[in-house]
Amino acid sequence: MLMLALLLAVAGPQCNREGSQIELDVCADQDAKAADAALNRVWATTIARARKMDGNLTAADRSSGPPSADALLKAQRTWLSFRDAECLAEALEYRGGSMMPMIESACAARLTKARTKDLQTAFGEN
Repeated sequence: MLMLALLLAVAGPQCNREGSQIELDVCADQDAKAADAALNRVWATTIARARKMDGNLTAADRSSGPPSADALLKAQRTWLSFRDAECLAEALEYRGGSMMPMIESACAARLTKARTKDLQTAFGEN
């Protein structure tokens, strides 16, 4: 039993959705990281598809706007900045409180899952 307690102490807090605030913070952080990993997988497919489409652009196509991959990359970078700012704004309602990290991570997970779904829908990956 002592060995288990020592292992848990060294490993740090674990996710326990019915546990302490620190354990809830860990769960929310894990959710955000999982959502980000899923987004990254969809992003890789989406940007590859856009680059492939761009390979077929004619000169006339290029005169009507930037390549799809360039526009998509700009949109994704803008979205990432928005997500981070939005989630910080939501979390600041709990400034100084122990819930602040959980609120920020939960927001990041929620918005990231929505963005992943949007990319899948808009760019044909289901």
